[in-house]
Amino acid sequence: GMEPRWRDKLCGGAAPLDWRSSKVAVEFHSYSKGFFLRSVLPALGALKRRYAEANGTVVAVTSIREPASHLLSKYRMWPPRTADRTHAVPLPAWLASGEAHSLQSRALLSERPALPGCEGLTEARARLGQFDVVGVTHCLRPLLAAIEERLGLPHDPARTGAALAAYHRPQHWGGAIGREASEWTASRLNATGRRLLGDATRCDESLYSDALRRQPPPLETKESVKTLCQPPAAAAQWRIWQSIPRAAENTTLMSEAIGSG
Repeated sequence: GMEPRWRDKLCGGAAPLDWRSSKVAVEFHSYSKGFFLRSVLPALGALKRRYAEANGTVVAVTSIREPASHLLSKYRMWPPRTADRTHAVPLPAWLASGEAHSLQSRALLSERPALPGCEGLTEARARLGQFDVVGVTHCLRPLLAAIEERLGLPHDPARTGAALAAYHRPQHWGGAIGREASEWTASRLNATGRRLLGDATRCDESLYSDALRRQPPPLETKESVKTLCQPPAAAAQWRIWQSIPRAAENTTLMSEAIGSG
């Protein structure tokens, strides 16, 4: 279950909701991800059957971000600090330390420490396979539409657009350390740094490929949106971005703010 130190952060209330008649969306974020992976996901089948008996539906959803942009975003959002806590560890040094290795695989393994090679990847991919709806973060609109469909909700483009507009905002660490971290971009890395970035994201490429294959189809008819969201096109752009030398952050898959976490 959840670690005792986090239990005081659980939401309270005068009385628990009646799950048989309530519509509830739960985000397992930050400290609660481990609880979801260790306690909820293994019981997901039983939970679905229990809800089905009450004419309810349980849908587990997640999204995967392109590995390199996710790594750079994490670096800016939570910059690693030097031993004296006064400076940001330079990006190449953080990449070389191994701390940035397989970030998304480790997230699916309850934030487990980095493992040598791609050890644990098979388990991470199996956990990803247990989710009902899986997508990629650069194409959230069809992902949200797929959730509406699974839950029998009417499709509401205006509601979806408003939610995405509120969500899409750059974030990064403040102060001098944040400014130091924000100076590091993919285009600033030399050949050694780009190789380290490739090594750190190599194992997560399999997870991203899995998510691309399961990404719901686009709803829009505009050709530009179709090209961005369709898995084959997105996969091709991703492979181009993964090549050496790497492109700067203004490529299609890097179009969202690199510091958005």
